[in-house]
Amino acid sequence: MRIIRTRNFQENTRISVIVPVYNAEEFLYDSLGNLVNQTFRTLFPHHGMEVICVDDASTDRSLQILHQCQSQFPDIVKVLHQDQNKGPGAARNRGLEMASGQYIGFMDADDLIDVTMYEKLYVAAGWGKINRNIEEMADVADCAIEMQRGRLERVCSIHFSRLFRDVR
Repeated sequence: MRIIRTRNFQENTRISVIVPVYNAEEFLYDSLGNLVNQTFRTLFPHHGMEVICVDDASTDRSLQILHQCQSQFPDIVKVLHQDQNKGPGAARNRGLEMASGQYIGFMDADDLIDVTMYEKLYVAAGWGKINRNIEEMADVADCAIEMQRGRLERVCSIHFSRLFRDVR
């Protein structure tokens, strides 16, 4: 998982998470539950988070579940619907059009992330430093886990890097 820094963002939204959804009803309660309950939201209450779910013409109950989640968390969850299935890439691109965050994260509908993940990525990107301004933060922060035969083998460290430099 990673977050990538954008140049055009709204001051009150720090993280936009885009979730393409296609026939994922069996996973959505767990995956969205961990996403909307991220510790980032309580530790950085003035640094908003938005979750953009793009239903890619699901034929199961996915869209209803997304609307249910949106009604419970209207301040952070946005639901978009595509009438035709265009694949996860097109769904992510549609979500990017709506995203207003300083950082963009992508999550699949069947991913089950830890509730501290976006907090840790944001801190790793530089917000954990005292008096750090937005321009000093990393452009990318990412993390990963390794699984062996269905068991958690190890949690890889969180990395961050500066990609873009202003050339003036």
